Amino acid sequence: MAASQVVVTVDVSPSCSLAFARKEVESEDNDDAVDPYLFDDEYTVACSTGFVLWEGAWCLVQAMREARVPPVAGLRVVELGAGAGLAGMYAAARGAHVLLTDVAPVVEGSLEPNVKRNANTSPAAAAAAAAAAAADGQNGAWIGALPVGEGTAAAQPLNWSKDVSAQCKPNDPRSRVDIILAAECVWLVDILDEFLDTLKALLADSPSASAFVSYCDRSSPGSKSFVSSRRLWDGCVSREMQHEVVYVGDAPEAKGKTCEVHRVWLGTQQ
Repeated sequence: MAASQVVVTVDVSPSCSLAFARKEVESEDNDDAVDPYLFDDEYTVACSTGFVLWEGAWCLVQAMREARVPPVAGLRVVELGAGAGLAGMYAAARGAHVLLTDVAPVVEGSLEPNVKRNANTSPAAAAAAAAAAAADGQNGAWIGALPVGEGTAAAQPLNWSKDVSAQCKPNDPRSRVDIILAAECVWLVDILDEFLDTLKALLADSPSASAFVSYCDRSSPGSKSFVSSRRLWDGCVSREMQHEVVYVGDAPEAKGKTCEVHRVWLGTQQ
């Protein structure tokens, strides 16, 4: 029996809402559930969290609601470790052209279904998305994108443990990126270096881009498994990436769980 899912609705505007299927982690029905991706080569404990909506994703959405992230309409956006795709598809609904990335099992089992669930299937919207994709090179939509809200969204595998240059089809995630989003997707020490190296690789090819990274510190003093906030941000600085806090708080959908959102950039950009 597969793990049960629930669908969560997110309001973007009075005329637009998004729906996300997520794993029901607290359901008693999950006691005997079998994860269909358990034996996939790329599937790990960290990857299994990609089917859940975490507080950091809600807080990154809240930061966009409160304009702590620059307006995204018309911009090319990449989300790293997107999971269910909450932050990235919220940006798409606000007019961005978003490439949602994660490991292949999460793309197949979570991202692609959620993109299709929220796609505007009207002929006019489909034609606009196709035209935006054809304009690639002038900051258009990503190849294979579907219309979502006022923007577009596509999903594609990106494994941080592999060289980014070997994962560029059909889309190169380093190509003309304006904003990178990462919503509480690096919480285990084992994947911290891989995440930071991937983030730097994307910023290096789009030097004017900024990343917006949300983080909820779940570590305890002396923890050898969980990444502390200080270790994450020190890791950025050691790779010549600067950072500043742009939002601290929670979101209506995740009350009481305080997260930070940092803007991260490469080198001396301000």
